[in-house]
Amino acid sequence: SAQVCGPYVAFAGGLDDKAHILDDVSIFNVSDNSADGASQRVLKLTSGLVRPQIGCLSNQTLVIAGGSTDAGGAQPSTVVHVLDVRPGSALPPSGSVLPVSSTTPLSPGKRSAAGASDEVTGAMFFNGHVADMFRDASVHEKQVNTIATV
Repeated sequence: SAQVCGPYVAFAGGLDDKAHILDDVSIFNVSDNSADGASQRVLKLTSGLVRPQIGCLSNQTLVIAGGSTDAGGAQPSTVVHVLDVRPGSALPPSGSVLPVSSTTPLSPGKRSAAGASDEVTGAMFFNGHVADMFRDASVHEKQVNTIATV
């Protein structure tokens, strides 16, 4: 999965050429055109994920959630990873584990999706039955609310 957020583009999870599940989040500063590799960081998820979804809240917070911890999709992830990408904020060093939202985890399910844009302050994750709304209530406060059960 990939998402642009602020001056960064992020790629998360997936499978390598040996079908191992990846826990990498590669982040590139697209406004930095230096050739020394300083604009790239490889951060870690708390576990490997296949098909995670990435959202961008207010062009300031990168949100990674959903996907599954197994290649077949039978073990959905309920963890919400967040990363502050506001101007002036420093990215963690390569190898650091991304922070996890301290709020309620996502409702379990086999499918999840994220949707956000520069103007939107929330992302929805839907597992086919329950929709969890992740809102950027303020620059520092994140909250997850279950908003619908189908």
